[in-house]
Amino acid sequence: CKGWALIDSAAQILAWRLEVGETAFLVPYKGRVVPVMGYQGMIQILLASGIVRDVLPSIVREGDKLDIRYGTEPYAHHDPVWSKDRLKKPIVGVLISFQLRQSRSTFCYMTYEEVDEIRQDKSIKWKDGPVPDWYMVKTAIRRAKKYLATPPELVRAFAVIDAGDEEESIKAHADPADEVQPAPRREEFGKPDDMRSLNAGDEVQAAQPARAEPEAVPVA
Repeated sequence: CKGWALIDSAAQILAWRLEVGETAFLVPYKGRVVPVMGYQGMIQILLASGIVRDVLPSIVREGDKLDIRYGTEPYAHHDPVWSKDRLKKPIVGVLISFQLRQSRSTFCYMTYEEVDEIRQDKSIKWKDGPVPDWYMVKTAIRRAKKYLATPPELVRAFAVIDAGDEEESIKAHADPADEVQPAPRREEFGKPDDMRSLNAGDEVQAAQPARAEPEAVPVA
C-alpha cells in the first residue's frame, strides 16, 4: 500500500468527522486500503444531523419474541430470550429503532433473508458464510433511508453514509487499471477484518454513550 493512499483514506475518515479504528475503518483490498464506515459511524452521523435523537439496533435471534405491527399506529417490540448459548443461535432478523425529535419514533425491520439477498447482490468481500450481525445492522440502517430521508439534514447525512459504504468506497478508491472483482470464495467464514467484533454479551450497541441494550424496544 502506498503511503499517500493510506493518508488519503485516513483523511477521508476525518472528513466524515469519524475516528479511525473506532467508528470507521481502513480496510485492506488488493494491496490498498479503503475507508469504510462502521455501523457506529453511521449512527454517529445520524445523531449529528439533529433530527435523530437515538438509534437502537437489536439483533433478533431464533427463539426471541418479536411483535411487529404496521399501519396507522406502527409498533415494534423485541423481547430477547437470554441464555448462555444465545450467541450461538441463528440470526433471524434485525430491528433498528429511531427516536426522533418531538418525541416521535419509527423503526426498520429486516429479515435475515432480505439482508442476505442484498449481500449477494451488492457485497464485494462478504458474500460467503453466515451474515455477520454488524452487516445486518449496516444494511438495515441504509434501508431506513426511505423512511427517514425527508428533512434536508437527513438527506445530507445519508449522502455521507452512502459514501462510506464499503462497496462504494472500494470502487471510489480502486486503481483505474484494476477492475474491481469479488474476493475469492472462502470455505470458512472468518471474523471480519474491517470491523471490531461485537461485544460478547450480544449485541450491537449504539455509537454514543454506552449503555445496556433494553430487553424490549417499544416503538409508538
